[in-house]
Amino acid sequence: MAQLLSQMMKLPLVMFVYSLEMLTKTMQGMQSTTEQGIDTIVNEATRTLGVIGSREGTLAGHMTDNPAITNTIARTPQTEDRSMPDLDLGGDDLKYVSYSIVFTKRDYEATLKKEEQEFIDYPTDGGSYGGLKIAEFFEQVAQGTIPRPPKWIENNYPPGAGARWEIPRDDRKYVKFIYSVDRRLPKGEADYERRKVKALEDISRKVTPLEDISRKIAP
Repeated sequence: MAQLLSQMMKLPLVMFVYSLEMLTKTMQGMQSTTEQGIDTIVNEATRTLGVIGSREGTLAGHMTDNPAITNTIARTPQTEDRSMPDLDLGGDDLKYVSYSIVFTKRDYEATLKKEEQEFIDYPTDGGSYGGLKIAEFFEQVAQGTIPRPPKWIENNYPPGAGARWEIPRDDRKYVKFIYSVDRRLPKGEADYERRKVKALEDISRKVTPLEDISRKIAP
């Protein structure tokens, strides 16, 4: 009887241990299934990416092997093209030039000479041409024919300036010359040869022929 009672007391404990073992096995089975599922998904994804990569590589190879596509890619600009102004004043052609003179000192920025245009029929460079125009500007300032910009009048610049004014020597470095070649035209054909032929014809008409001279000399 005592042994039976002992077995009956152990029964709940045995059932509890058995339940724990079954729960552990169930959890292990679920983990194994999950891991197998993840491995399957990863393997499938890897194979899919491999196929896609292979196709892209083949497509890229075909694109590279195609000269038309390769040239198109090579010509595709990476940055926005910006047209640069023509600043070349060399050559014997006629150059239609736009230019202006500005002042760039901070708080006193102004246009000293509004944009003008002119033809240049001789070869030169930007430094020489700009120096000539700035010299002409200072000469006009000295003559009192250039008015002060409104901004200068409002800010009393140059200090104490009246009807006659000049830019302080230390600030003349802020005088900038801006220009661009808008158009180029070929010069007309020189008429030197035509004028030379005409001059020879005039000389020949004025010179007495040798036959006439010989007749006058002969007895």
